[in-house]
Amino acid sequence: MLQYCAEKIVDQLFKHCDFPEKRRPVYIYGAELTLSTLLGCISVLLVSLLLGNILIGLSFLFCFISIRLFSGGYHANTYFSCFLTTNTTFICVYILSRILNTAHNDLLSLFLLIMDCIIIVSFTPVRNIHHPLSEEKYKRNRIISIILTLVEICAVLLIYLFCSNFAALSVAVASFTAIAVMMIIPKVQERREKYVGNYRESD
Repeated sequence: MLQYCAEKIVDQLFKHCDFPEKRRPVYIYGAELTLSTLLGCISVLLVSLLLGNILIGLSFLFCFISIRLFSGGYHANTYFSCFLTTNTTFICVYILSRILNTAHNDLLSLFLLIMDCIIIVSFTPVRNIHHPLSEEKYKRNRIISIILTLVEICAVLLIYLFCSNFAALSVAVASFTAIAVMMIIPKVQERREKYVGNYRESD
């Protein structure tokens, strides 16, 4: 269904614009990715509405998507799996933010935020073997990802310090933790594959 909609959009685009035919698959892939991301964002906002707090959904999307766009990390194999992963991640972020908010432990939240920052800055951007980047883009994404991470974390800390808004801090911490976990997963998978490969070679 998603591919069908993407193809129809690209068909209309090619009718009104003079694009080379050989670029059609690239535009279809871009349309699929855009539609998938849009559906994921809408579903997150709908879930946050059902949970009674649209601000959590907006905060999650702002932190999660803006950094993940450049930092990379775990990617599902299908668009449907991606849709489920996004919503599951948001629900986990919601639960963690509620736990942190209920505990109201400043030191724990700040510790998690610092650890998340270290992981993101250390690993970004995670290389994707299915969609490799040039070394130039890799370096550019690394710089942008680090800047975004530091700016957003500083903004969250300023809001917390001057507005005493612990709820905002807990949502941000949970969102950054989700980004960090999504970056760790491919690293674990890569090491496991290397270990399995070495084990088979030794046999």
